Amino acid sequence: MLPWTIRNYLVFREFIPTTSNSGTNFLSGSSLDYLTAEKKRRIIRNKDISQFRKTDAVPWTEMSPARLDRNLWRLGWQNYRETWAGNKTDLARLFFRKTLRFWYATDSGKMQPFLLAVEIPFLLLGAAGFFLILKREPNRRDFSLTGLAVVYFWGVAVFLFPLARYSLPVIPFLAMYISGLIPSPRT
Repeated sequence: MLPWTIRNYLVFREFIPTTSNSGTNFLSGSSLDYLTAEKKRRIIRNKDISQFRKTDAVPWTEMSPARLDRNLWRLGWQNYRETWAGNKTDLARLFFRKTLRFWYATDSGKMQPFLLAVEIPFLLLGAAGFFLILKREPNRRDFSLTGLAVVYFWGVAVFLFPLARYSLPVIPFLAMYISGLIPSPRT
């Protein structure tokens, strides 16, 4: 991450730890309305931003990337608060949908049924293998740390904006877990 942080400082003259668009991803995951294809999401997001913009003294076109990013985060938190204040079940539905979207959603909305048909069984087989390995292996604690990696990537994506491409780092772990479904030879 350090080279990219240095690059951000050289380009923007501001400390931006990783990327200057995390606010966009957070905002995109802050409402059920945004959980759609990119074209529709952009229209809804721009409408929300234009309403929010009216409260800022500095024009958004003149803002630094870091300040713009902070404003997008504020707008995302505002969406979460409004959802929480309006209907608690909508917030639960939002996180449930985001949890599933991590495995099949695409920006374009294309290929989602195919990804769902491939990744959900892969996930279920991986989970079954994970629990079988935990049950029969003596070094469970060491192995369970790999499960934390899966939970970490899944959790970060669900917190921000989940798309299937963000599940790529966990696919090797799931493949390893599926091997746990193969019976071990008796010695």
